[in-house]
Amino acid sequence: MSMNPNDFASLIDKIDSALKSGQLNSWQSTYLSDMRTKLNRYGTKTRLSEKQAAKLHQIVAAHGATRSRFHPNVIPFKAATPGHTPRSLSASKLNSRQLRRWRLTRSTRWSVVALALAAALWAIQRADGTSVDPNSISTQYSVRALALSDFSVTDGDTIRVFGDNAGTRLVGFNTPETFEPRCAAGLELGRRATQRLTELVTSAKAIELQVVRCACKPGTDGTDDCNYGRSCGVLRVDGQDVGPILISEGLAAPFYCGATSCPPTPRPWCD
Repeated sequence: MSMNPNDFASLIDKIDSALKSGQLNSWQSTYLSDMRTKLNRYGTKTRLSEKQAAKLHQIVAAHGATRSRFHPNVIPFKAATPGHTPRSLSASKLNSRQLRRWRLTRSTRWSVVALALAAALWAIQRADGTSVDPNSISTQYSVRALALSDFSVTDGDTIRVFGDNAGTRLVGFNTPETFEPRCAAGLELGRRATQRLTELVTSAKAIELQVVRCACKPGTDGTDDCNYGRSCGVLRVDGQDVGPILISEGLAAPFYCGATSCPPTPRPWCD
């Protein structure tokens, strides 16, 4: 089930407003930043559990945002027990087909989950696209100057320009995930990369974003089938691409793709 685009944009705006309020404690700020990373990565296809959605509403509502219309769009992967109806579905609304679905055995359900997760991991490796050559004129779409008030840092290799429905994946390098990290070392390094990118843009006299073509199949640009709806770009601070800076400091790994697909995402920090 996909999130309504209007609700998705509204949720992003509420999170940004809360983060810019200066009233969050350390845990709340980290939680919202991590959830925004997930939303930027998966766009309107983001899957939130009931607990995640409730916690998001609790935090943003407490910091000036009006009540959000977003709802959890995934039923928790919890085995159904006899006589138990999952909270995400009302018993009165369950049709016979849904009831049969919930009567699957525990082993069958988890087999389906395992296959879905495997497919998702493969898709992330193939769809998390970056440009073939960030410096090639043929891949350039536009170049614009940015002020600090125009965008936010999502993680070490992703930013979000305010007003866009999805983030911008920075090309030519990969940094560790801070949301759903693959290992403890990756989480720590990912937080350092995010902090370092924040420092680079904060101290820069000039910030420039060059939007480039993502390494996706023709006709899929701007859709969830291409880089989860994100655009791709090169971020420069005082004329320098931030990618090589992070790579030289051991906070990122080089990552270049082909014309329409990418190799497996490099993650040496979790080897």
